[in-house]
Amino acid sequence: MMRDENHHLKNLTRRHFFQQSSLFGIGSVALSAILNERLFAGTTGANMRPDGGLHFAPKAKNVIFLFMAGAPSQLDLFDYKPALQKFDGQPCPE
Repeated sequence: MMRDENHHLKNLTRRHFFQQSSLFGIGSVALSAILNERLFAGTTGANMRPDGGLHFAPKAKNVIFLFMAGAPSQLDLFDYKPALQKFDGQPCPE
């Protein structure tokens, strides 16, 4: 059962997401990618070369981000097995 604070995520559709994020969400991310990155603060870090490149080649090719709302807590998923204490220290049966 979903908690009340995550109930609004059940009715969130892709169309609603793009409507809500079009003004400041995804549009600002796209605009920042289009604009020159040197206009923003924080572009000269310790791992940047003077010509703007990185000191090392990035290794990541893809990223998978999972956001799962409404899952039961780990306390609800805990399955106590009292027989484990009886077999503690014994080899596994074949």
